[in-house]
Amino acid sequence: MASIIIFIIFSFFLVGVGLYASRQSKTNESYFLANRSLGWLLVGISASVTGNTGFIVTGAVGIGYSMGLSSLLLPLSWLLGDLLYWNVFPKKLNLISKEQNSSTISEYLSYNLPKNKTLIYISTLTVVIIILFYTSAQWVAAGMIFSAFFNSSIIIGILISAILVIIYSSIGGLKSSVLTDLFQAVFVIILLIVIYWTVFFSNDFSFSMLDQYEGHLNLTFYYPIFPLIGFILGWFFASIGFGLSQPQILIRYFSAKMSSDFNKAKWVYIIFLQVTWIGFTFFGVLLRAIMPDIPQNSQEQGLALFINSNFSPIIVGILISGMFSTISSTADSFLISLTNSVKMDVLSHTKKYKETNNKLLAIIIGTITILIAIILSNTSVLQIAMNSVSYLGACIAPVVLIKTLNFKHTASSLSFTIIISLFSAVLWQLLGFSKYTGTNFFETINLAFVGIIIGVIFNYSYIIFKRNK
Repeated sequence: MASIIIFIIFSFFLVGVGLYASRQSKTNESYFLANRSLGWLLVGISASVTGNTGFIVTGAVGIGYSMGLSSLLLPLSWLLGDLLYWNVFPKKLNLISKEQNSSTISEYLSYNLPKNKTLIYISTLTVVIIILFYTSAQWVAAGMIFSAFFNSSIIIGILISAILVIIYSSIGGLKSSVLTDLFQAVFVIILLIVIYWTVFFSNDFSFSMLDQYEGHLNLTFYYPIFPLIGFILGWFFASIGFGLSQPQILIRYFSAKMSSDFNKAKWVYIIFLQVTWIGFTFFGVLLRAIMPDIPQNSQEQGLALFINSNFSPIIVGILISGMFSTISSTADSFLISLTNSVKMDVLSHTKKYKETNNKLLAIIIGTITILIAIILSNTSVLQIAMNSVSYLGACIAPVVLIKTLNFKHTASSLSFTIIISLFSAVLWQLLGFSKYTGTNFFETINLAFVGIIIGVIFNYSYIIFKRNK
């Protein structure tokens, strides 16, 4: 009961932040972009906390548990991509979006291009469909947590978490999402500190306990040299694709107050993301020694099971809030981004645009994501999240890259690039070149790499063809 009370208090706090932010969210500019007033600390922390997603406390723990140290290759490969990405793109994205007064990916891509309606609809449809599934993955992650803690069904957890996030984020818009991110970041760090303290000082733990699992403490155990190079290269590109294609991340760069502050924001983002990602993954590695008999289909619930068996109800309530923080900080951003895309890219071309209530639209979209999550409730969060990241990076990242770096393009070239890149990524996965099969985690080149490379080459070829025709 005590843990439930703590979580309820945490929930009321989130709703309170939403009500506070709603005072400053009366217009589209304030609701979706926080009046472009975010400082470097808010941009860095908010983008990083949002980037973590429910995957960090479920999927990352699960692959750490099953694959050992090899699972750390994913965040380390991602780091390489982040270092390049932050040195090239966020500042440009901020300056261009302000110049265009754009708030969505479709607005950003279609600006100043004749005959751009097809591009707007293709890019919007692609983003909305993939992000609907990505948001649903957050509800599934929350459902797993609630199921493990309270012995309830996953669907009950999905409903409780989704309704809570939809309430506070729909009320306050981006401002409430960003403000709660700061609070949620603190909870995540507390969660990490507590679980590591418990592993090393409250359990009879030693690394020798992991020697019985072949390759568990070998960083490259699952990867001979060629798959290893492909893995690193694939997730290097996936990292860049993530930054260029995720609307909930891009909207934070669009909303930054000063483009000159991005160098500070970069290190806040990278350090927080890596500490938490590596932290929870490595915890999964250690958990194999402490709780060696977790079934494969429950390994993504490993952190929740560990907390439930090691702490008093009050501490459990605090730690549940920490786990939920990683999920809600992403889900609320997805919800605002989806609402923004639907209103600005779809409804803005209809007579209903001015009559549309942002809060009501967010609630409707949130309800759709709940239905999808219930359908996918028995699916791995890891699979949903990584497929969403990879597909969006494959088809949206190349066109955002082309636009940001000012490569020659037209509305038609960008429209076809999205389609060709998406088709290439689907084909790549269908042929089995990028796969998830238990212990072999995406053992070959990630499909984001394929989509970005083919997309950029296709756009260039299309422009040359049209010029010479």
